[in-house]
Amino acid sequence: MNNSMQQNDIQILKLTGDCSVQNATEVLQLFSQALETAQSLALDLSEVEKSDISLMQIICAAHQSFAAREKCIRLSGLPSEPVMETWKSGGFGQVCLFGREECLFKEVGVNG
Repeated sequence: MNNSMQQNDIQILKLTGDCSVQNATEVLQLFSQALETAQSLALDLSEVEKSDISLMQIICAAHQSFAAREKCIRLSGLPSEPVMETWKSGGFGQVCLFGREECLFKEVGVNG
């Protein structure tokens, strides 16, 4: 599920496999740990095989939490197809609390 590493001052959180509601508690814990330990987080979603709205909600909440603490979170590379499909079908780019210009997925051209 997770392969976390440190590169310079950036912590990399790589989620893999099933990141759907069945594993939401574990995914949430990974983000909570990263929020406590990282000043800057690069999120790698390239190997997520299963995604649903729960993952998108956790990512959006993490983005809000990092911003509230004046910390940085960004995507590292392109998310997997399941993640991109969930993002699009869930309409998250259209309801992002940060607006389309600040949405994490804007970097990869996915914004609703």
